[in-house]
Amino acid sequence: MSFLAPFYLVAGLAIALPIAFHMIRRTPQGKQVFGSTMFLTPSPPRMTRRSRIEDWVLLCLRGLAICLLALAFARPFLTSKTMGAATEKSSQRLLVLLDRSASMQRDGYWERALARLDELLQTARPGDAVEIQTFDTKSFPRVRFAEWSRWAPTIRVKNAMTIVSQEQPGWNGTTAGEVLRQAAEQIVVDQEDPSKELLVVLISDMQLGAGWNAVQGVNWPAGVKVRVVNIAEPGESNAAVQVTQNPLHRDSLRARISSASNSSKDTFQLTWADEFSPTSSTNASSERLTVPPGRSRVVPLPPRPAEASAHALILSGDDVEFDNTFYVSPPLTQSIQILSLGRGSGDELRMFLNPLFPDDPTRDVTILDWDRPDLPASLIEKELGWVIVTTAPDPEQMRWLKSWIERGGEVLFVARDASQSQSLYELLSTTPATVEEAQVTNYAMLGQVDLSHPALKQFDDPRFSDFTKLRFWKYRRFESASIPGMRILAAMENGDPALTEIPTGKGRIILLTSSWSRDDSDLTVWSKFVPLMNGLLDYVSREEISYPQLTVGDSIPLSRLGLDGETITVGHHSQQRQFPRSESLQFDRPGLYRFAAGPDDDSSADAVTLAVNLPAEESRTEPYSLDQLEAAGVPLDDPESALARDERKQRQERLLLNQELESRQQWWRWLVTAGVFVLLAETALSTWKGRRQTATA
Repeated sequence: MSFLAPFYLVAGLAIALPIAFHMIRRTPQGKQVFGSTMFLTPSPPRMTRRSRIEDWVLLCLRGLAICLLALAFARPFLTSKTMGAATEKSSQRLLVLLDRSASMQRDGYWERALARLDELLQTARPGDAVEIQTFDTKSFPRVRFAEWSRWAPTIRVKNAMTIVSQEQPGWNGTTAGEVLRQAAEQIVVDQEDPSKELLVVLISDMQLGAGWNAVQGVNWPAGVKVRVVNIAEPGESNAAVQVTQNPLHRDSLRARISSASNSSKDTFQLTWADEFSPTSSTNASSERLTVPPGRSRVVPLPPRPAEASAHALILSGDDVEFDNTFYVSPPLTQSIQILSLGRGSGDELRMFLNPLFPDDPTRDVTILDWDRPDLPASLIEKELGWVIVTTAPDPEQMRWLKSWIERGGEVLFVARDASQSQSLYELLSTTPATVEEAQVTNYAMLGQVDLSHPALKQFDDPRFSDFTKLRFWKYRRFESASIPGMRILAAMENGDPALTEIPTGKGRIILLTSSWSRDDSDLTVWSKFVPLMNGLLDYVSREEISYPQLTVGDSIPLSRLGLDGETITVGHHSQQRQFPRSESLQFDRPGLYRFAAGPDDDSSADAVTLAVNLPAEESRTEPYSLDQLEAAGVPLDDPESALARDERKQRQERLLLNQELESRQQWWRWLVTAGVFVLLAETALSTWKGRRQTATA
């Protein structure tokens, strides 16, 4: 039995009143004075019989009446098993996200994450639905809702932990924000029981570089809560190293050292090491530097040791090691031939070609003149990167150029004068149009430059995007409508094309409407002329693979590497694997990858070595606070507040059920009725005994 208002049971203490009344000594009310007793000392009568309870029946009736009334006001009712089942804690639909990105490679992080997952699953009730996903840049289901439901409740936790424990953290970056958004949408799909609470549990180190911007402004599904389990170790100092390139000098490399804002250390050391054995660092090539917490510093690379195989840059001095190695691939040297079709070696335009395209560690450039008798028959088309046309081709040259472009060749057509420019239309096999000398007053300037184009992207920086110092005295006017498919890369102030790209066949033509002759422009004294021409050469002659900035998760078509053969051998950390040349290789861990045409060609001069590193954002290990997450609109669920909320909800449900049971049973009516009958019996008995005593007296 239970009571709706148990505090009224305290009123049962009033049963002491009848007992007290029965024990109270009565003093006679009447008084008669006798003269013979006036000289005696007064003495109160000894009420020995009145000190004991004389009428037990009346006392019991009065006490019973008080107890019955107290019980009636306490509103008693009888409970049932169905009520206990109804007040059980409501079930949940849990989607658990377990971080397995590269930052989880830190000592003890993965073990702590598994321990917290086990604690969470141990609290799951038989009616709960659970799904477990691991994630880095995308999520991978490990235990699905249907699979969890098929298992018996006694073996669910064991089976789930066995599956997840087989996982290990990888080397990919983290997109926790996007994964969290997708999980919130997924948890409401195929929901069979709408009464279940929807909860997404994120077990992660909550690093700042996890792409949290993806949760900004998201309309979260109704009823979905997010609980964050942060397993990060407070007080860790972390710094990361990256190698950057000078935009205008491809062979100039520098190191960027970034220190986390929560770091307590500011002194670090850079050291070169062997690419396949990072522990074999050389102290002679190390360099100490200071980087304050939350800041970054760009420094020249320390001198490389004498051994040519040192292509791993090691950072030391912090508490975290997973991002302390940056791999630098050796420069890829490419042989490029440029065929010049002009007015001979003494031509002004030809004289500038050699200084324009100097050799560097990434390429060997050879400039050939068409006037050689063995050309173009002796050309190695695999190495021919560009044909520069500065004069009108003769019929034989025109036929070869058309065939070259049709097969995918690249041509730079320099409009030297109006008559020579007419040959562009023949080269394009299109209807000729009039080409005129532009009417220039004083000089013309560039008014628009497409910095999104790959050849011009190097200037997409406030430091390099000023083109106001370049002046043109003469240029040729081409009507854009007369050349189909023409893309304007740079235009004069009046909109006339200055530099364009024209696709034709499988190849393309780059058109320069003015030349670098001193009579036409001051291109030759312009500081950006050499970077511009080399950017165009890189764009048309090869895909950029020198000093490639590849990260874990990137993929590269093996056919891009320029290796012969149907099978490509890939070496990484003393292991070799073979892949068909037609496939693409996705990099799953950092390091140096060596590509060769066959297993025996690993050390040949044709082998290609590429460096793969961690994503830069993965090194931003400072914590992303829950306040920031909540400010972004994520509906957070605090475990402690959730427990209190569940208890409060259970109390409310229990109270409503108690009230319903009590209102149906109404035991208080019977108790009040019984109390009234007891009082009537007590009154009748008391009256009868009083009359009897009076009659006896």
